[in-house]
Amino acid sequence: VSVPFDQVMSSESGVLRVLETTRKHGICFVSGTPLDKTLSQQLVERIAPVQHTIYGGFWETVVKSEEESDNIDSAYSSVALPAHTDGNYFIDTPGLQIFHCLQQDQTGGETLLVD
Repeated sequence: VSVPFDQVMSSESGVLRVLETTRKHGICFVSGTPLDKTLSQQLVERIAPVQHTIYGGFWETVVKSEEESDNIDSAYSSVALPAHTDGNYFIDTPGLQIFHCLQQDQTGGETLLVD
């Protein structure tokens, strides 16, 4: 369930593999994606159109330590989140979400994926 970044960026067959893998398995990893926000955005735009919301088209989630957190939304903490959906309160709910972890300094916050 993984497609190399270079293949996605350089060929239509790479994009097709991402889409087919996502359809079949509900998830696809793009391996070798550089730790660069601009390249992350280019990758996303190559796969699908970006849906702009009240948060914009792209946004950063920064996890804060318990000392810094002061009653923040649990999505911005390192606590484990139960299975849930994001954006179901939008008129046009997200059909696909793409995440790119650029830095992981904290422990915890493991990702649970459900399809």
